[in-house]
Amino acid sequence: KIERDSCAKEYPDIKLRWSRFPLIRDWLQECEACTGPVLITDVRDTFFQDDPFGVGAPIVEGLQVFEENPIQTTMHWLIDVPVKACK
Repeated sequence: KIERDSCAKEYPDIKLRWSRFPLIRDWLQECEACTGPVLITDVRDTFFQDDPFGVGAPIVEGLQVFEENPIQTTMHWLIDVPVKACK
């Protein structure tokens, strides 16, 4: 099976590429020492100019979700096929 068409055992209805998010949630829930903020990002296009949790950083309360620029959509042909195959 091609990786993009594979599913994680724990989440058979979610393709491997997207199942990382519920898997990360599961790992964090199992980790008793993990009590601070967590940042999940695609590191291929991420650059930090400073520690996002360091001194002077805003306090993180609850879930905070940020999205790409509005021109970044799933309508591109490279993304459209795997997304449709997952549904």
